[in-house]
Amino acid sequence: HEDACYGSDWIVFFIQFIICHIYSWGMRWFLIEPWVRWKLGPKRATKKRQEKFSQNLVALSFHLLSGYFAWKIISRKPWFSYWDPHQWFAVNSIDTEQQNHVGVDGSTSTDVMTLDAIDADFKFYYLLYAARYMSDLISLWYEHQRSDTWAYGVHHIATIILVFVSGQAGMTRIGGIIMSFLDWADPPMLIAKAFRYLSRHPKDWYQFMADRFFELFAIGFIMTRNVMYTYIALQAIIHAPNKIDNNNSKNNSHDDHEAMAKTTILILKVFLVVLVLLMKFWLWLIIRSAYHQFKNDGNIDDIRSDSESDDEGTHNRQNSIAYKQKKA
Repeated sequence: HEDACYGSDWIVFFIQFIICHIYSWGMRWFLIEPWVRWKLGPKRATKKRQEKFSQNLVALSFHLLSGYFAWKIISRKPWFSYWDPHQWFAVNSIDTEQQNHVGVDGSTSTDVMTLDAIDADFKFYYLLYAARYMSDLISLWYEHQRSDTWAYGVHHIATIILVFVSGQAGMTRIGGIIMSFLDWADPPMLIAKAFRYLSRHPKDWYQFMADRFFELFAIGFIMTRNVMYTYIALQAIIHAPNKIDNNNSKNNSHDDHEAMAKTTILILKVFLVVLVLLMKFWLWLIIRSAYHQFKNDGNIDDIRSDSESDDEGTHNRQNSIAYKQKKA
């Protein structure tokens, strides 16, 4: 075991960030965009479509890899539980001598949490999670701009802050619980977008598959990003400790440490709520997109960022109009 996130971890984080960024843009430039030009042909493979297609497939690979390794690493931890909030803040076994700790103000272990320990594999993944979102945050500024780019920016910033603040506070278990399921909602949406970019006609096989994967995404997003995440975030806010007993703060006065601990817990609670509100905003976009799908003879016009305007949306709408006129 090692202590929670400290000095040398920044070096590991920086190396992970560089690797993630090279992977992200290397995949786009040297693999996906050439394939898109070959697959769609010179007329359909516009610059904007290449950028959106490559951005979409890189995001898909990140979510799949992250989701797999999160489940592989976190589900094996003895504290892993979706339904027992006390496990998320329980005193680690290496600190059993402090479980009956009584603070100078008379507080007991019911509202004091000792600084948690973190396994090496989980720590590496925890930092990698932040590195990946740091890469995504920087990439946002020179990618194709969507209608909800601002929401993605807020999400990435909130995620990075939560990772580092929870790591510094030793409260990584709650972060691990959330990481174990959060990535699994997005792959169906990203697959649906890929099929939509390949579609030439509102009733072809690609559009049919896009519609079905969008439906899977809507169900998964509601269950994981809204029901499960909201429940876990609220439980974490309710059961979060009032104090953190950090043995590494011996050089700080008791008052300074207590004030810092209260500020840390407050920051965690605030950004958990920020992400809950973002999930509700995206849920509203999904409901609106589903309504458009219903009005558009069952075909999705776009997904989540459904008000973005581009040549792909115009192409599909023109094909849809032509199809309806032919049918009439």
